[in-house]
Amino acid sequence: MLIVLGAIFQGAANALVGITVSSDSMFLFLGCAFLIASAVGVLLKATDRTETTHIRPIDGLWLNLATAVTFGAFYLALIWIPASLAAGAEAAAAPLAALCIASFGASRARFRLWIIAFAIFAISIAFGWSQQISGASAPGTGTVVGMALGIIAGVGLAVLATISRRLADSGVSAFSILAVRYHATYLLAFVCAVVSWQHSPSATEVGSRLLWFALLGFAAVALPLVLIQSGMMRTSATLTSVIMAGVPGISFVTEAIIEPENSTTTSWILLVGLVLAVCCYGIVETRRPLLKVRVADVHG
Repeated sequence: MLIVLGAIFQGAANALVGITVSSDSMFLFLGCAFLIASAVGVLLKATDRTETTHIRPIDGLWLNLATAVTFGAFYLALIWIPASLAAGAEAAAAPLAALCIASFGASRARFRLWIIAFAIFAISIAFGWSQQISGASAPGTGTVVGMALGIIAGVGLAVLATISRRLADSGVSAFSILAVRYHATYLLAFVCAVVSWQHSPSATEVGSRLLWFALLGFAAVALPLVLIQSGMMRTSATLTSVIMAGVPGISFVTEAIIEPENSTTTSWILLVGLVLAVCCYGIVETRRPLLKVRVADVHG
């Protein structure tokens, strides 16, 4: 439920980011958003009185790298494509990437999970693409670049979910992860913002942008990631990735409310199909462990 709530917040806020943040301000927004998310993580860790295992430096490095790749790629994709298409590409890649990572471990995914994951991939891509072709501009090179970045973000999401679950099993708390995983992201974002700045802004312009980016960053990044991080510590990486496949649907509904002329009947049909596929995956993955517990109780 924590991941579902986080996905709802993130999906709605992503649509607002894609509509309101211009391409020349995207790096500045990323820096503000993840600096706030890092500060929230540090504050939550300071108030956490539970006993936790410390994060090793190598794990902190991987968390920072995966976070920078995941969110950097996603928000850069918004420069070229709508949030619904970027989230669709991310949602399409994440479950398959998570299954591939899991296949190298001790657990072996069932065949039906692979089938549903491929179905989610196809529906997510089709759903996002239906949004793009209904817009004013025809799909082109920018669309391909944006989708490639979205897929990279999906792979990063699967890596993050896998690392988070492994750290949770070793005794690390969600707040400890939130306190360390964003440093590389906001530092790189601020550096890129300075390098790519086209003109010298006035103090009033900088102040107004920072205020808006702070509020939007909290809603789009800090708040949903606290919920998602807390949830993924208790959920398998593949199920986390599949639940996050619902993000493009939330982005689509938000975009449809703001810009209703870009929504089509095909998009709504594909959205229903995506929701059903995500629900089927969750039922299939969680059903077998429950059956095992019942069998064990009977033999016990």
